Amino acid sequence: MIRSSSGIILLAALALSGCNSNNNSNSNGNGNGNANANRSDFKTPTAIKPASAVDPNFKSCNPFYPLVPGSTAKYVLVYSSGLVADATVVVDSSEENGRRVFTERTQIIDRSGGLQIASQPRRNMFATVNACS
Repeated sequence: MIRSSSGIILLAALALSGCNSNNNSNSNGNGNGNANANRSDFKTPTAIKPASAVDPNFKSCNPFYPLVPGSTAKYVLVYSSGLVADATVVVDSSEENGRRVFTERTQIIDRSGGLQIASQPRRNMFATVNACS
């Protein structure tokens, strides 16, 4: 009985010695504080804009997926975790090796200003030779 009670007291002392209310670092010694803490040096990414204005005479080749150079579309994404993000899609046009290239740039920033999600995927799509007449 005496051995078990002294063992319980020893385990309780070890468990309580790990608690320190003045220390904001992890107990494993890596020194990281709260990962979700607000950071004063964080800057929200600037909004993307198209390289040129929309051409009013441009005719889209695909009515189901129109790539209009100079266009901007805005969406709201709601993830299953409850995170809400704003998505901006910008389409630009250029020439590469004599072929017309549509570049679709997407910017996804969560509503906190990009603390959890801040991505900018880019897709290049080549127009076929005789896609539109």
